[in-house]
Amino acid sequence: MSYRAKNNSFGQLASGLSAGATSMTLQAGQGDRFPVIANPDYTFVTLEDAAGNREIVKVTARNAASDVMTIVRAQEGTVARGWSAGDVVELRMTASLVETAMAHPAQTTGAHAASAISVTPTGSLASTNVQAALAELDNEKADDFDVLEINRGGSGADTRHGALAAFGVEASEATILTLINATTDIGAAAANNILLTTGATSITGFAAAAAGVWRKVRMATGGVTLVHSTTFVLPGASDIVTAANDCFEAFYTGSAWIVRNYQKADGSPLRSGFGGSVTVSSPYNDWNNAANTKPGPCPNLLLGSDPNGPGMAEYFYVLVFEYSTKNGSGNLVQRAIPYSIQSSNATCYMRTRYGGVWSAWIPDISYSKIVNTLGYTPANPADAATDHNHNSIYVSVNMTHGAIGSLCFASGNVTTTAGNTAAGANLAPVGIAFSDPEGYGTAASQDRGSALTGTWRCLGNSNYASGTRYLPATLWQRIL
Repeated sequence: MSYRAKNNSFGQLASGLSAGATSMTLQAGQGDRFPVIANPDYTFVTLEDAAGNREIVKVTARNAASDVMTIVRAQEGTVARGWSAGDVVELRMTASLVETAMAHPAQTTGAHAASAISVTPTGSLASTNVQAALAELDNEKADDFDVLEINRGGSGADTRHGALAAFGVEASEATILTLINATTDIGAAAANNILLTTGATSITGFAAAAAGVWRKVRMATGGVTLVHSTTFVLPGASDIVTAANDCFEAFYTGSAWIVRNYQKADGSPLRSGFGGSVTVSSPYNDWNNAANTKPGPCPNLLLGSDPNGPGMAEYFYVLVFEYSTKNGSGNLVQRAIPYSIQSSNATCYMRTRYGGVWSAWIPDISYSKIVNTLGYTPANPADAATDHNHNSIYVSVNMTHGAIGSLCFASGNVTTTAGNTAAGANLAPVGIAFSDPEGYGTAASQDRGSALTGTWRCLGNSNYASGTRYLPATLWQRIL
């Protein structure tokens, strides 16, 4: 039974209405201003005449396109009386409607009972009302606390009480299952949480299950390699070497198990930022085992004198760049960056590993090379890292004349100031000859070479005046 309403519902009686009548007729075409009413639905309308007399009636039936209403008289304390043609009929808010609406939220029985609210069975739920569905979910939650231990590669039942207790479950609560088949059948487990132990060194996948099955897995032991394939899809599309208490979710699509949300027990990322594997092996100070992120006992810095290092007894940061596989098995570039630029041998080194074979270390960037080449030593050696003027000069003196970045003392018919640019076609290398009969050092002539190419930036001043004998000369640097 539902109350029906419609906005702006009003009309007038087509004919008189006696006090005992149980139906009334509105003027032609006015019926559809009111809602259609069919049992057990209803609505309330109010009758009113010019003198202000009113009666509330309950409408229990009105068909579409009909002006006739079936009514129950004298509602909500009003009195049935006779009415005349033309008297007003309106759908108005009444006291009982307001009181019922306000009281409904406070009700705790009837329609508010969980058992009275219907639901459509879906998924694994078979219940048809909320109360029964809650009971189902509660039972399923209890089942999730059951833990299945699968001992892969072993034989006989094994309670593993200590391991189960560490997982927060007593042995008596768990279903124990031993499997020796080629792939671990976690899909057949009655529980969602799996504590996985195995005597094997690798897992190539899980047995096929119903599509949509998912399991939460925790590794009881480490050192097991999960092998990526098209039917056992791992994060990063590469193999994973597990550690004890690593956790992940496995979802079966109907044709493949998808491993997701892999969390390493030590909190480190599964893949490092540059693609090198974060799973390193002992000895941890061996440069061949180093990667960007070093979990566990692996140090943050390595000595150059450690095994397979560049050689000197200085501390270095390590960066590893890897192509393709991103799991530590591919071709690598390894760089050693000095911990302190003030050390006696503040040099960056690099080497490569191709086809599994490491190359020799070669020096990359050397602070001492900059200082020794120029004879320039800043007050604080660390300033060399930010002293761009001296670094630029070092680059220039090692370049071929005319190359981008090189410097040249040149002259030309150019008027400009430091920082501005000019075309090389307007400049030429120059030497200056002096005539100094009286000791004043007056420039007498210029020896000019061939025109330059490219674009050059002025590092001094060049003030050319048309008609003068000599062209202004200053220092230029090629930028394009």
